[in-house]
Amino acid sequence: MTMKSAFVLAALLAAAPACSQDSSGGGLGCTQWGCVGGSATGSVSSWRSSSEGDYQNNDGASLTLDAAAPIPFLAEYGLGVQGSLSDGVYDLGGRDSNKNTNPQGQQFVSFGIFRRPDVDGAWWSRWGAGLVYDTSYNEDFGTQVNNIMIRQLRGKASYDIAGGHEAGVWFTDYSGTAHSSNNEYTAGVENSYRAVDQLNFFYKYNMERGGSLSAYFGPGVGGQSIELDSASGKPNHSRVFTYTFGANATVPFCDYASFTGGFSYARPNDMLNGALASANLFDAFSLSMGMRVYFGGNARVREDSGRRWMPYVTAPDNASFITQSNTAN
Repeated sequence: MTMKSAFVLAALLAAAPACSQDSSGGGLGCTQWGCVGGSATGSVSSWRSSSEGDYQNNDGASLTLDAAAPIPFLAEYGLGVQGSLSDGVYDLGGRDSNKNTNPQGQQFVSFGIFRRPDVDGAWWSRWGAGLVYDTSYNEDFGTQVNNIMIRQLRGKASYDIAGGHEAGVWFTDYSGTAHSSNNEYTAGVENSYRAVDQLNFFYKYNMERGGSLSAYFGPGVGGQSIELDSASGKPNHSRVFTYTFGANATVPFCDYASFTGGFSYARPNDMLNGALASANLFDAFSLSMGMRVYFGGNARVREDSGRRWMPYVTAPDNASFITQSNTAN
């Protein structure tokens, strides 16, 4: 068992003793502005992006830690800061596309600011908004086994309707393109990678005992691919995906822990038919399930940000941070 796998297993086992604690616990620490909240999530997942081409999926496990805290003197306005760290390992048996059999390592780092909604307040106080900056570090990534670092900006805005219903929008915006040519099997060939832009509208139902069901759908924004016009022979820029959709569920089994699961899918644009566009005609999807342990007993709380200041924008993963290879920008 690798060290990363041991960390994931420890996170899953930690839920059992946590459920025997009193749910009146005080989170990670309390001040006059409120209590810091956080969680640890151990997950197993299978995912792919255009960087996998038509080869196998990435199968493995990850551990995510997140936390949020109120901003001093601004907590009464619902303003807080949040951050998250995750570490994952995939392709333990190597990959069919390459002689390199090293496992693929992936880390996400995210931080940002948000306004938590007040679900019990007046109608005008039930809106929430958040903005985070995500960074993805990848070792032995994709079919070309590159080492890359890519970034994106991610935002979310929502409104809590009476009865646990929530509706809103979330988006991602790539921040630069990474280039890599450190692969001995493709000497002299430079690969490029960037985050996929997304725009999704979502609906979420928060149940009285803390469980939740959510779904989202959006136009396939994606990056841009070079497509050669059949008549003029000149390059055009075309969007890679036609639509995206996904769903997530949370099922608490005590005040301190819950089961989680979700999936996502990005549909490739079949209209791309240029000489260089074929490199991007691959779908992107992810499927994950795991267990989340809450520090402070927030598992059954009927609001995203929790009674003890939980993160408002979810930690990044391979659904909210899709990687696209060899794009025009």
